[in-house]
Amino acid sequence: MYKCVFTIAILFCSLLSFGQSAAPARCATDTRLQKKLNTSAQLRTQFEAARKTFARSVQQQIQAKSLLRQGPATYTIPVVFHIVLSNPASVTDAQINDQLTQLNTCFAAENDQSAILAGFRDRIGTSGIAFCLAQRTPNNVPSTGIIRYTSSHGAFDPNGDDMKLSSKGGADAWDPTRFMNVWITNLQNGVLGFGTFPGVDELRFQGIVIAPSALPGSSSTAYNEGKTLVHEAGHFFNLYHIWGDDEGACSGSDDIDDTPNQADATNGTRTGIQTDACSTTAPGFMYQNFMDYTNDVDLLLFTADQVVRMETALVSSRLSLTTSNGCAPVILPTLDGALSYLVDYSKRVCAPSVSPKVYLFNRGLQTISSARIRIRLGITDSIYNFTGSISSLTGQSIQLPTITAPEGINALQITLVSVNGATDSDQTNNDLSATLQYYPVQAVPLVEGFEGDGFPPMAWDTLNPDNKIGWAQYTGAGYASNTSVRMNNADYTDIGQVDWLRMPQVNLAATNDSAFLHFQVAAAAYSALTTPNNNWDTLEVMISLDCGATYTSLYKKWGSSLVTVNTPITSAFVPNASQWRKDSINLTAYIGQGDLLIAFRHATGYENNVYLDDIRITPIVVLANLKAKGVLVYPNPTTASAKLQFYPQPEKLKAIRLFDMRGALLRTWNITAGAASNSYTIDLSAQSAGLYIIRAYFDDRVVTQKIVKQ
Repeated sequence: MYKCVFTIAILFCSLLSFGQSAAPARCATDTRLQKKLNTSAQLRTQFEAARKTFARSVQQQIQAKSLLRQGPATYTIPVVFHIVLSNPASVTDAQINDQLTQLNTCFAAENDQSAILAGFRDRIGTSGIAFCLAQRTPNNVPSTGIIRYTSSHGAFDPNGDDMKLSSKGGADAWDPTRFMNVWITNLQNGVLGFGTFPGVDELRFQGIVIAPSALPGSSSTAYNEGKTLVHEAGHFFNLYHIWGDDEGACSGSDDIDDTPNQADATNGTRTGIQTDACSTTAPGFMYQNFMDYTNDVDLLLFTADQVVRMETALVSSRLSLTTSNGCAPVILPTLDGALSYLVDYSKRVCAPSVSPKVYLFNRGLQTISSARIRIRLGITDSIYNFTGSISSLTGQSIQLPTITAPEGINALQITLVSVNGATDSDQTNNDLSATLQYYPVQAVPLVEGFEGDGFPPMAWDTLNPDNKIGWAQYTGAGYASNTSVRMNNADYTDIGQVDWLRMPQVNLAATNDSAFLHFQVAAAAYSALTTPNNNWDTLEVMISLDCGATYTSLYKKWGSSLVTVNTPITSAFVPNASQWRKDSINLTAYIGQGDLLIAFRHATGYENNVYLDDIRITPIVVLANLKAKGVLVYPNPTTASAKLQFYPQPEKLKAIRLFDMRGALLRTWNITAGAASNSYTIDLSAQSAGLYIIRAYFDDRVVTQKIVKQ
C-alpha cells in the first residue's frame, strides 16, 4: 500500500477488530518507534528523511527488476535465542527448532499457501533470506544458539529495553553485527513481540523480542504457530504494518505498492474477500499478509515488493550478518589457552603499584594445568607461572604480581607465552593490550584552557564506552581563546550514551579556607525548550574520593538549565563570545578529604553541541584579619582600587554602595538573591585623594567600612 501522502501516525497497538472485542496487543514495534521519535525532533527529522530515501531506493530496485540476488542464492543469517524467564527451561529446544523452521519456511514461501485468496496469489514473494541457529559465540566458542537465563522479572515493559541488559535482569546481546538476537521473555500488557527498525535503536538493542506464548506449541491457540517472529523479522528488515499505522485514516502507507490500502489492523480469523473503507472492492485488503495482526493460521505471505524491501534493507543496513561466521561450527584444537580480558581494568590508576588480573579461558580439549604469562609495562618485563586446573571451555581469573607504573601513560601488554609447557596452537588470542595512566596528585590552583597541542591534556583522561563520539578538543571557538573541548551532539544520534572528561587528581589541603571549581560552558538545543518529554543533552559534574570507583554528583543541568542560547539551533552550534556562561561549584566541603577526582559526565540527547573551557580549581586562604572581622577592605590605603571581602560567603546581601565624605552616592552594586560573591573590586582610580565610605546592605543589617585613596 503506497501513496504519495507520507504519514507517520502514532499507534498504541491496543487493537480492535472490525466489530469484534478487543484483541491482544500483538506488536509494540510502532509504539516504541513513535515514543523514540517523539523525544527528539532532530531524530524524527532524520528518520523521516531516511525513510523517504529508502522508499525511493526500493522503488528503483522494483522498477529496474533488480532483485539483489541471482537465481537461488541465499543470505544466511545466524540467530541466537536468549530465553529470559524465571523458568527458562519451560521453553524447550524443540520449540526453538520449530520456530526457526517456521521462520525459514515463511521467508522462503514454502509454507502451505493453498488458502491464499486468488486475487493475491500473483503477488507472493519468495525471499532469499534464510536463518540458522548460531554455532558459535561472539568469542568463537561452540554454541547451540539457545541460551537460557534465569530472571526475577515477571514481565518486561515492551516500551523499554531492560530485557536486553544483564544489569536490568535481562541478557546482553551478542554482537549485533554478526548475530540476529532474539529474546524470548514475558512482556507487559499482553504484547506478543516487537522488532527494531534498521538505524533507529542503538546497535546493542537491535533485534527481536517475543513472548513465549507466541512460540510453536504454546497454549495460545491463536498465536502458537510461530508467526509472531516472522512478523517481527519483517520489521527487523524495515517492513511496516500493512495498514500504514494510520488508525483507519486511509492516508498512511507501508511504502509498498503491491499491498492494498487498508484501514486498520485485522484481528482474529477471516475467510474470503474482505473489504473496508480503504479497499472497497475485490480483492479487498490483504489480511493474510505476515505484517497484519490476524491469527497465525491466517498469516500466509510476504508480497514480492515486500521481499525486495527486506532484501534492500539487508544489503544497505545489515549486510554484516550475511558475512558472519556464526553458522559455522567450531572445531576445538587440543591445546588452546586464550587471554580473554583484563578483570576490573581501569586505564587510570591513582597509585604507582598495580596488580593486573586477567581471565584465562581454555578453548582447547586438553585441561590447562600450567601457563607461563609475561607482563610488560613500558619497557619492564616480568614472568608469572600459573598452576591450577582449567578444564575445556571454562575459564579462571588470575591475579598477576604487583608492578610499578612510571609517571605518565604507559603501554601494558600481557602475553600467554606457553600452556602446559608447550606452544599454544592458536596464538592469535594470546595477547592483551591496554594503557595505564598514572600521575601523582596535581597542585592547585589548577587551570586548563585546552590550548595545548595534545588532547587530553597531561594527567586528564576521557572515557568513551561506546567508542563513538566523545569529548574532543575543538579549534574554532573558545572562551577568550580559539580552542575548547566539545561534545559533538549534533552528529551523535545515539541517545543516552555517557562520556566522561576526567580532571587530574587534586588534594585540597586543610590549610585552605574554601575552594571552588569554575568553568565556562556553552550549549544549545535543536528542539524548542518547551518540548515535553524530550531527551536532552545532560551535563553533570561528579566527584570521587576513591579514584573513580564511586562518584557523587555536584551539578546536573539539561535543557533550559544548561543551554546558553534560548532559541533552537538546527545547524551544528558553534558559540560566539556572548554565548558562554561561567558556572561555579563550591568544593569547600571536600577540603581535607584526601585525593579528589573530578569529572564532567555527559549523557547524549541528540540535541546540539556542548562546549567547556577555562576550567579552574581555585583554593582560597582567608587573611587572618578577614577571618576575625568577617569583612575587610585591602589594601587600605590604596592608590587605585581595593577589594571588599567577606568571610564566610555572604548571605542575604542585597547591595553595596560607595559614598564620598559628603555622603554623595558614587556607585551601587545590586546583588541578585543567592548570587553574592565573597569579593568585590572597589575602583577609586577616577576619584581624587581622600576618605570614602563603603556600605554593604543585608536584609537585616548594614555594614560600613572606610577606605582612603592616596
